Amino acid sequence: MMKIILAKTAGFCMGVKRAVDIALKSSEERGTPIYTLGPLIHNRQAVDMLREKGIEPLEDADSAEPACVVVRAHGVSPQTVEDLTQRGFEIIDATCPHVKQSQKRIREYSKKGYRIIIVGDRNHAEVVGLKGYCTSRFDIIAAPEEAEKLEPADRVAVIAQTTFVEETYSKIVEILKRRAGDVVAFQSICRATHSRQEEALKLAETCDAVVVVGGRHSANTRRLAQLSRERGVPTFHVETADELDPGEISRFETVGVTSGASTPSWITRKVIERLEGLSRPDGGRPFRRLLDILVESNLYSSIAAIALVFTCCFMQGITFDLRYLFTAFCYIYATSMLNRVFEEREDKLHIPTRVRFYRRHASKLVASSFALIAASIAISLTLSLEVALFLIVAYGLGMMYSVRVVPLRVGRLHIRRLKDIPGSKDIFSALGWTAIVVFMPFLGDPGRGFGGAHDLTVVITGLVAFIVVVIKSILVDMTDIYSDRRLGRETLPIFLGRNKTNMLLLALTGLLTALLLASPGQWLFVGRGHEHAAYAFLLSPAYILLTIFLIRKKIVKSETMSILAADGNLILMGLICAVAGALMRG
Repeated sequence: MMKIILAKTAGFCMGVKRAVDIALKSSEERGTPIYTLGPLIHNRQAVDMLREKGIEPLEDADSAEPACVVVRAHGVSPQTVEDLTQRGFEIIDATCPHVKQSQKRIREYSKKGYRIIIVGDRNHAEVVGLKGYCTSRFDIIAAPEEAEKLEPADRVAVIAQTTFVEETYSKIVEILKRRAGDVVAFQSICRATHSRQEEALKLAETCDAVVVVGGRHSANTRRLAQLSRERGVPTFHVETADELDPGEISRFETVGVTSGASTPSWITRKVIERLEGLSRPDGGRPFRRLLDILVESNLYSSIAAIALVFTCCFMQGITFDLRYLFTAFCYIYATSMLNRVFEEREDKLHIPTRVRFYRRHASKLVASSFALIAASIAISLTLSLEVALFLIVAYGLGMMYSVRVVPLRVGRLHIRRLKDIPGSKDIFSALGWTAIVVFMPFLGDPGRGFGGAHDLTVVITGLVAFIVVVIKSILVDMTDIYSDRRLGRETLPIFLGRNKTNMLLLALTGLLTALLLASPGQWLFVGRGHEHAAYAFLLSPAYILLTIFLIRKKIVKSETMSILAADGNLILMGLICAVAGALMRG
């Protein structure tokens, strides 16, 4: 079986993510077409999808009507900005901060009279923009041989294209230092580029073959492929998974995969999935497809909801009723499915495989969702009018998540939907789940009471449910932060960042553990006679910690596997309840 090693640095770099985010936000806020000076990123597939969002590369400023223009991460010369401004275009600067720093240094040392040496591809957009900041003599070189041919100078300032090969840049700087009196060499190659190149070399040393994913017009992607080939390793530079040659690539036992700074991670993910398909026996593919369908259709998450409502009924001592399970299944399936369908346009930039599923079956999915909504409301009426009204309100709030409401500006945030609130996805999802799996069964229980320990039981059960669902959501979104799949910022991991997300996960797991240790016999499982069996729920925090480890180590790396793993914790809790219940009856 083929072993596949994915580079940790694969995916959008900071500068590209920032530029895309600025362009998307500008397009959404203005509601009008947005131009970019050339392709926003050097990836044809991503540019095509951005075009569907109304973000077009500006091919000819002379023939275009004045509009908003986003300066891409590569930056442009001051003359270009001035020319567009005079033509009536509004400029939004999305230049990478690293490139900005290079521009400032060139301007500063040009004024001091230094001869500027720009090391990079003279036709690359970044280099073209950098030379516009030179007010003194300058040269553009790309090889040590060119450095040897330069005329000696008294004072030289050297700066590299941010995606240049560091090893070559170091050689050029050493030559210039021998040929000039005062040489100021800036370390302008960004750390992400350096890490990518180092990792590409490491893959070339440890793998039988290397697949480099990215546009053929992307300079940094071509350099990754070049570095790998220079080590004598079979290297395949592909733009999409369709370009992989199964007969050629299947010969290798260990294949490394990396990608350029402008390659969307969903494209890299498709390449990995294709490689995994080649490495699996044919008999395993139908099973994998079955898992994909369960996840894509939200059936698996709906089954997890059934397990969680069963768990919460068990914790509260509420008599088990199939109507609770049915309404929970319907709520999770319908709200998740409708929000997915409504978000379809934005998701084209995220996970096209799932988007195609939603687009292909949109009418059936919407029809089935509304059918289940109607059926669940009808069933809830057999419990009580109070439960039915509660469910209707829950459906309304659940489907409002992606619906545009009155625009609200909070500081620098422009909020049109609940999903625009940073970190909202995981919180609102957990609140919806908690309402359905905890409070709806409580309202429907004819033997419910208020006051004293019973109130605390409901609150603690709700807190346990909220924590496990937040953890579940974050675990799925962890694949976003480690593979840079999403372009939005509605998830907690993307909003908080990697380190704070890890700290939050550990804190929530610790709180869950404390609640499970302190509650049995006092606030949960009271009067059942088998309180000690509740300590089996400590398997849940252990399972969570294992899942965190597997995701961080990229053992669980695909969206399908992350959802299977995250929702698996809820199913585990349901199984514990089922076993405990059987023992109690015995």
